[in-house]
Amino acid sequence: KLDEANATKRASNQEIKLRENVSNLKRLFPGVKGLVTDLCRPKQRKYGTAVSTALGKNIDSIVVDNLSIASKCIAYLKEQRAGVASFIPLDFVDSKPPNPTFRHAHPNARLILDVVEYEPLLERAIQYVFGDAIVCDNMKIAKFVRWEKRIAVKVVTLDGSLIHKSGLMTGGVSINDQKKQRWDKQVFNQLEYRRDELLNELNVLSSEKPNEMAEKKIMDEIVELE
Repeated sequence: KLDEANATKRASNQEIKLRENVSNLKRLFPGVKGLVTDLCRPKQRKYGTAVSTALGKNIDSIVVDNLSIASKCIAYLKEQRAGVASFIPLDFVDSKPPNPTFRHAHPNARLILDVVEYEPLLERAIQYVFGDAIVCDNMKIAKFVRWEKRIAVKVVTLDGSLIHKSGLMTGGVSINDQKKQRWDKQVFNQLEYRRDELLNELNVLSSEKPNEMAEKKIMDEIVELE
């Protein structure tokens, strides 16, 4: 439980640090647009998990106007030892519109690009992070789109299950996962206190010498019984 709490705490601290870096970069370099996750949003709440899953490694990428600004941002982060970040320069990113035929793969399947909202000037970056990815209502439809229709793209379901372009499948986000406990300081302190109690108890038990008289008595009884 402490390991899980620490992992959650580290992830939270990383996000705080990332947002601090983005805020500083915006202030110093006017061409910094912001995090991808802040620049696009699902048109309907039900697509939230699917959109986040489709973003994958680009979920924390920073969109900037051009490659020059990206280079300046990287140099600044190195100089300040503020960590690392991925940048998507609008003038350099390799993006193209999705295949329009994919819109007709299934009545309950849609291009991710069709279920998100974003400013038109960010189109190249949004096309880059989502590509031809398709969102389906459930895994049955996703399998149909990927293998029966033979559409070799990333396919994601509303619960976050994912079929990669290569065909590899990963599980989705269950309701229980979405309601993960947020570890507050009180819970964390209680866990640490309980851990210390158990460690002390373990030390006492390990330091106790075995009762030699009791052991001899038991051995004598065993011999007598035999």
